[in-house]
Amino acid sequence: MQDLKNRIIAGERAAIAKAITIVESSREEDIALSHELISELIKSPGHAIRVGFSGPPGVGKSTFIEAFGSYIVNKDFKLGVLAIDPSSNFTGGSILGDKTRMSEISKNENTFIRSTPSRGSLGGIAEMKKVPDLVFIIDTNYESLAIQESVKLGIPIIAILDSNSNPDGIDFPIPGNDDARRAIDLYCNLIKETINA
Repeated sequence: MQDLKNRIIAGERAAIAKAITIVESSREEDIALSHELISELIKSPGHAIRVGFSGPPGVGKSTFIEAFGSYIVNKDFKLGVLAIDPSSNFTGGSILGDKTRMSEISKNENTFIRSTPSRGSLGGIAEMKKVPDLVFIIDTNYESLAIQESVKLGIPIIAILDSNSNPDGIDFPIPGNDDARRAIDLYCNLIKETINA
């Protein structure tokens, strides 16, 4: 496990692909292995920025990622793309449509593209098995786009709400106080203690 972790941190594409395969697997031994791997990787956080795109097929998501991704990788930044693709009716695997539409950036050594099969789901990631069960938001005003996307995708939202917070779209509100700095510190520590329990 330590060897795989080190190879992932070093940016080895084969190691990253292997890790994603383990995490996506529904086999009992892989589920246990994925928990162990994630527990190890979380100890060495990087400085990645995560951006999500959703929309109906053909709207231009891959075209945008190809154009914007080319700009990023040509500035010597690394780019990872996790694409949800239609599944083959024969094998159940990904058809790789997104990867073929991003042909230029896929050739760049700073790019890693992984296509994940939708496995017959027409509703996008909201209906897939490996999606978070919920989204936890601390600052509803700052995370308004995440809330909008979660609502569109049907992902329930738990959020801390104080008198300055926008409650729209929140499924499970938790009352908070107006001392945002201290409150966020408290919530983050509680989450950390819950995870480590």
